[in-house]
Amino acid sequence: MIAEKEQGNRNMPFNQHGKRSRLSQNEAKEYVVSSMLGTGPTVAKNLLMHFGSVENIMIALREELIKVEPVGSGTPDRIRELAGERYDL
Repeated sequence: MIAEKEQGNRNMPFNQHGKRSRLSQNEAKEYVVSSMLGTGPTVAKNLLMHFGSVENIMIALREELIKVEPVGSGTPDRIRELAGERYDL
């Protein structure tokens, strides 16, 4: 039934996040940061506590990102790529 509903209207784009209940501002920020590749809820919270905002995380230098525990060596590269690469269709 779910697949039929999702596939029934081909004109609507697929929602990757599904339907979510209303999130608090902090939960929404954690959700955005944790949705980046290689970034789970613990890393998201630690990055937000360290940098204070999603914007500051997105503009942070690789060297600044790697200082936050438990950020792995590849995560800063993925964040920088996501934040800096042009969106092309």
